[in-house]
Amino acid sequence: FFQILERSPSSPRCNPWLGATWGLPKTNPVELRLVLGSMLFGLGWGLCGVCPGPLWVLLLARPSVEATSIWLAMLAGMGLAVAVNKPQPQHVVQNSECPCDAWGPDARTLTPEVREEMAELGIDLPVIPGDMAICGALPRTVVGRLARHFGAWLYLNSSADPNFHVDAIQSANCRCEVVEMSADPPYGGFAQRVITILAALPRPLMLQCNSGNRASVLVLLALLSEQGRSKTCSKASAEQLAKDLDLKAFTRCSTCGPICAWVLQEVSASKALTSASIARAHCPSHVSLGAKEGASTSAKQLVFEQLFDEESSTFTYLLGCARTQEAVLIDPVLQQKDHYLTMLDELGLHLKYVIDTHCHDDHVTAAGAIRESRVDVKTV
Repeated sequence: FFQILERSPSSPRCNPWLGATWGLPKTNPVELRLVLGSMLFGLGWGLCGVCPGPLWVLLLARPSVEATSIWLAMLAGMGLAVAVNKPQPQHVVQNSECPCDAWGPDARTLTPEVREEMAELGIDLPVIPGDMAICGALPRTVVGRLARHFGAWLYLNSSADPNFHVDAIQSANCRCEVVEMSADPPYGGFAQRVITILAALPRPLMLQCNSGNRASVLVLLALLSEQGRSKTCSKASAEQLAKDLDLKAFTRCSTCGPICAWVLQEVSASKALTSASIARAHCPSHVSLGAKEGASTSAKQLVFEQLFDEESSTFTYLLGCARTQEAVLIDPVLQQKDHYLTMLDELGLHLKYVIDTHCHDDHVTAAGAIRESRVDVKTV
């Protein structure tokens, strides 16, 4: 039932009322501690004749020396477990400028087997850029096993957090960084600081927080942070990209509105985050469309957006000229009309033509509706 909910399209009814995401069980390995703990639990239950839950009722309803002794022994065992599992202080490299070669002699890759295990554990690996993974809290043994395949690990909570298994990460010869990121923006100059850190970390890179929501926001920030751009990126484009990549803060979180708004504002405000970078992110084969040093003047003036309508599986293309501020929209979908017009306005482009390349059986074209809203637009 919960798996069906998780795979349903994002909507308020598919999110828990009192939480950010569904707490679905993950596939974790059977550890020796789990086996021994189960045996110890069964042994205690057999000797006492009562399990911990009813013990509290028994202690209050019919207090006795035996019940009190069992209760005290249970509390002592819980305290001992906390003490044994308490993380030891570890040295954590924070914002280090140490060269990547010092952290591993070989280039690390995510094999199909590793990707399959990550999928079973609920770890997201967005197809773009393809070398940045997103996870929430994980057991120490899982962290140690996965860290062998990553060049770096960025943790977004405090280094004192009990879910931060720095020893397991560093024992795998994986570079480890800690950047504390709260769930409550604004963050001041945090965006530029974390962009610098992300650019310096080796790949593949694991981004970890409590649930993966904050980590997914940083993936979007990293994707749009290429330097040397002259034109700002539209918020609509950045949000569409986040949804296309199924970044969970945008598609699977009902309480992430503030942090999503923050990163979209950073995208819109930063001169380093451009619409050309979105074109590269959506369509890597077109990297020559506006970016490379020494590119022609006409190439640098090109605005290119590739958009995707998930319901009809339709790609729509926006081509514009930064110099003349004129644009053409190709194969638009009716349901996305307002999104297209908002993007054009944010990019400061005047729509001149709407082109349908062929008759579409899978969606209704937005050409007519756009012409009604913008009477000077011509349809082809």
